[in-house]
Amino acid sequence: CHVVIINPYIHVNTASMYDSLTPNEGAKGQLKKAVTGPLGNWKDTIVNEFELPVFAQHPELESIKTRLYAMGAVYTSMTGSGSTIYGIFSDLPNVGRAFPGCFVWQDKFKL
Repeated sequence: CHVVIINPYIHVNTASMYDSLTPNEGAKGQLKKAVTGPLGNWKDTIVNEFELPVFAQHPELESIKTRLYAMGAVYTSMTGSGSTIYGIFSDLPNVGRAFPGCFVWQDKFKL
């Protein structure tokens, strides 16, 4: 697999994001099961709960996630409470200059 990491240099206030969430204790076991499943299923089963409130405040982050999927990502998500977004690809994507003003890193890894 190939991973692309996009850091748009946007500050997200982690404390306020935690304040906006209601913990879902039952999701822990579901996440363990989903992560061990096929990568192709992650898009429909693994969700970063921080994305909803963060994307509401910073829609440009949701746009990055959408662009990564449009480039062929099998799965993409925000890291933690934000603002870095990563995408996992089967084939090396041509990121080029798709994310001006952002730090972009990509590498190959075994999943």
